[in-house]
Amino acid sequence: LIGTVSYLPPELVTSGRADARSDVYSAGVVLFELITGQKPHTGETPIQVAYAHVHNDVPAPSSRTTAGPVPPYLDALMARVTARDPNLRPPDAKVMLTMVRRVRAALRDGVSEDTELTQELSLPGRSHPNDVRRTPSDPTDYEVTQLVGSMPPPIRQLPDQEHSNPTVLDAPPPAVPRQAHQLSPDRLAEQRNRAARSRRRGWLALLLVLLLTTIAALAGWYYTEGRFTTAPELTTLTQSRAAEVAHGAGLDVVFEPEFSESISKGVVISTSPGPGEKIASGGRIAAKLSKGAERYSMPRVVGLPATEAEAALVKANLGLGRVKTDYSETVAKALVVKASVATGAQLKKQSLVYLTVSAGPKPIKIRNYENKSAADATSALQKAGFRVTVTAQNSSSVPAGLVISQTPDRGEGKANDTITLRRSLGPVMVTVPNVRSMGVKAATTVMRQAGFKVKTRPVLVNYLGLGYVAYSKPSASSSAPLGSTITLYTV
Repeated sequence: LIGTVSYLPPELVTSGRADARSDVYSAGVVLFELITGQKPHTGETPIQVAYAHVHNDVPAPSSRTTAGPVPPYLDALMARVTARDPNLRPPDAKVMLTMVRRVRAALRDGVSEDTELTQELSLPGRSHPNDVRRTPSDPTDYEVTQLVGSMPPPIRQLPDQEHSNPTVLDAPPPAVPRQAHQLSPDRLAEQRNRAARSRRRGWLALLLVLLLTTIAALAGWYYTEGRFTTAPELTTLTQSRAAEVAHGAGLDVVFEPEFSESISKGVVISTSPGPGEKIASGGRIAAKLSKGAERYSMPRVVGLPATEAEAALVKANLGLGRVKTDYSETVAKALVVKASVATGAQLKKQSLVYLTVSAGPKPIKIRNYENKSAADATSALQKAGFRVTVTAQNSSSVPAGLVISQTPDRGEGKANDTITLRRSLGPVMVTVPNVRSMGVKAATTVMRQAGFKVKTRPVLVNYLGLGYVAYSKPSASSSAPLGSTITLYTV
């Protein structure tokens, strides 16, 4: 029987067998100790405490001095999880945890009385968690209930409990009026035999505990000291010499290659266990054997997309340092322009490599030159790095030599992009027809057919109102812009 006696479940003492319900009992004792600050059972010897678990119920926490009042449902929980009969306890710790959480929730809400929760947690057959559960061995179970005086029976007390804390069984039985019945000799003999068997089981249990303790002590010595030796010093030895020393000490050795910046190739770097540490006789030492300095070759990354370049560095056991972007007229956008380390260089593991990634050609701002000199616009755009294409056409609204339109006329471009300018040739010029001496109506028709607009005015001197054209402005046979207005002066 191995265990801390203050937390032993009754069935482990009586039968040596335990299951999940036994753990529930021990956890219940810990819960009692957390609530009251005391252990439920005490005694002068461990065997007394162990048998107190067998014969006495764990008392209700409310029967002890606590930091605050103990509600009935907490007493009910304690009685349920520490029931001496394993069948009355929760089947496992998961069920117990559910009960504890319900009680904790009630305590957190300040509930001082919850009849429903108390009844759910109470042991079967109890109307209140502090009710005494009598065992069939109680002599009063064999007595006939009869009417007697009002004095309750005296309090029973076990011999080993004279100096221990009171338990539930120390309380008087229910005050049921009855008169004691004289037991028969056979029944008294049977009770004495049961008591003798119980004492014999106690001595056997004590002897078993002592025997198991001795065996455990011997086993503990063997597993902690007796079966061990010390590991020899193998560091700085060559592989062959280290194997020779280990075998001479009755130990096996296995070598694991590892890079080292300071230890030469083929020499032991370290061992596990280390020199002088304990190791089981005939055991195996794990030795790190130097492979020399760890170096990796720089891969080619220039011209790769940035993501592929990073993957190539990771694959080569190198690290990616700072990545910056820069304009490039020759390398496409998002491709690596240059790296801080040349391709093929030998580097330490996780050495950082810095990359420059192309942002594409440098952008050039496009200025708008509409209604400005076409010659000046062409010169300025070419100087900025653009190619310029110029076309010419007549315009009635833009004077000759100025820019009618520009494509594109805003935004950004890059070197050698083409910008198209439309240069004005001025308006289309048309010869003014000669309509002198014509009637106003006929003259107007002629002018409109030539592409002009017409308005009429009387001559300033000698106006007779005859309705004939004397002259026009602009004058006949001169040139005027197509669509312009010709004024006819009439007599």
